[in-house]
Amino acid sequence: MNRKFKVFAEVAQKYYNDFLPEIFKSDSHINTFAQIEYIMSYTFLNAREFKKSLHHLSKLEGLMSQSQIVKDNFQGKHVAIASFIKVFDHQIHDAIQSIESFLLNEVKKISVQEYLNLSLNLAGYLIIVRDYSKAAKIFNFMSEPNSYYQKEMGREWLIRKEMILCIVQTSLGNTEFSLKILSSIEKKHTEMLKIEQYSMVNHFIRLIRNFIHKPHEANLNDLIQFEKSIELNKEKVFRDPRLIIFYAWLRSQYVNKDAYEILIEEYQQIS
Repeated sequence: MNRKFKVFAEVAQKYYNDFLPEIFKSDSHINTFAQIEYIMSYTFLNAREFKKSLHHLSKLEGLMSQSQIVKDNFQGKHVAIASFIKVFDHQIHDAIQSIESFLLNEVKKISVQEYLNLSLNLAGYLIIVRDYSKAAKIFNFMSEPNSYYQKEMGREWLIRKEMILCIVQTSLGNTEFSLKILSSIEKKHTEMLKIEQYSMVNHFIRLIRNFIHKPHEANLNDLIQFEKSIELNKEKVFRDPRLIIFYAWLRSQYVNKDAYEILIEEYQQIS
């Protein structure tokens, strides 16, 4: 997926460069220009080119300051991208605070999809700093059936939600519930998990199960052997930076080390 984003980013940059600077100064299509800047920022985010993403995010912020309509349309998206990049720039607590503050004060101004996406991002960041109780409270408000979330957010988002929920419940000691979640993911998304793009989900499930069944025996040697057995290519797998969050938590359980420290180390190694 990240490779596709890199190719798309190159094409998008080419067309973006063809725009005349004067065009972006027009007030008549300011919302369209904001959409372009958001697309560019989001594309570079997924291509793991954070500096370029921030460049376009800054331009989007400038347009938001000029128009209340643009601000209303893009403030949630802006927070999502800015907070995500902060996580990989040693600022995870700032990222958490920015989302919490935004959801507390501006939640009525964003769509259901933006609310759910920000909430799940927040839960993911909270597990990295070991605030599992606060992460669990987020899921308490996601009480709709999975069919609702799959319709609103897509199957990929739903799997991510269930995986984060599993980590939260495992960390709180609710291992039986965690095992049920893992089995449900495998049963309901069998065909999707056969696709190479989502194959790492199966490996993460295997590692979590092993940790649940043998928490005191899981160690670095087990992790190393597992990574060798699946020929883990971190540069390829972590092209999607979201996967580093799952891996950082898993590795922290196996090596008894701070998850955020691991996340930063892993990101720096592939950057």
